[in-house]
Amino acid sequence: MLEMDNLKKDWKTAHREKGYINAEGQVVTSTKFIEDGAICESKWFKLPKEKRILFIAREARNDDGKKFWLRDIADGINNPNDINYRKYLRYIGHIYDCLLNQNGKVNTINPEKDDDSYKEMLKNIAYMNLNKLGGVEARMGKESIKFLDDYVERYSEFILREIDILNPEYIVCLGKFKKWTGEYVEYCLKEKEY
Repeated sequence: MLEMDNLKKDWKTAHREKGYINAEGQVVTSTKFIEDGAICESKWFKLPKEKRILFIAREARNDDGKKFWLRDIADGINNPNDINYRKYLRYIGHIYDCLLNQNGKVNTINPEKDDDSYKEMLKNIAYMNLNKLGGVEARMGKESIKFLDDYVERYSEFILREIDILNPEYIVCLGKFKKWTGEYVEYCLKEKEY
């Protein structure tokens, strides 16, 4: 999709020009950019709005800037015996299932749904990392919060553009951290209603 491609191009340019604040308080530029968005764009943009769920996390776990981990899971590229892979696949799939197929009613993960069923569900979602540089979880304590605070402030216009392009009905904020992911999303959406 052209709008999303233009956004990614602009965001990458901003990484090179605006950079980020490192632990020493210096501005550092980067060519790193971790892709995210609709897991399967051809499906996402055909879905009616009421079936669009956007999952938002603070950052990608990898920092190589070369892969979209959740898309790899949906495509079956990741190691299916990896416990984190299966746990995350089922976690996201279960939330999707509760929102769209069970009218928000929460129950335990359906044991009859196998990994392939959850992979198919994933192809109908969008996933977004607030921080497109990745790898910040390696930083400890206040440095992580300070980094993410600065990143979200510097790049909030891009975060908002991505949410607008994806146009979800639901936004699910993921992760446990000293500062809840939802606080960052609320900051970016302060003038919008979702």
